Amino acid sequence: MTEFQQRAIAEIEKQQKKLPEYSTAYAVGEQLKDICRNEPASAELLANDLQVKEMDLTHADKKIYEYGKTLMKGKSGQLGLNAMAVDKVLRDFYKLPDKPSAQQPTVIHESGSGRRPGIVDLNDFFT
Repeated sequence: MTEFQQRAIAEIEKQQKKLPEYSTAYAVGEQLKDICRNEPASAELLANDLQVKEMDLTHADKKIYEYGKTLMKGKSGQLGLNAMAVDKVLRDFYKLPDKPSAQQPTVIHESGSGRRPGIVDLNDFFT
């Protein structure tokens, strides 16, 4: 884990200590910690942004709430946002890069295969 990942997660946990454990702002912190663990570049941005009061967990939570309200537009009832929608709002709020795709492109190596060095394909042993 990089220094920025550690700093960002430590700041999130510091802010979470001031929040009720089951609040939406607390949950925002959990989602941001996941982003930090998986995306070092985003962690670097978050480590700095979370120091700014207007960009803390409660303000991020308010942005998500405001986004949800725009979807309601006169409808009655409650609206729940899925994790992808929340991720999009958080990335917009903190100006984070897009989430990396789960499927990485195949890299062609000198051997001509699409495999990474050191990876054994069990199919090679069956004829």
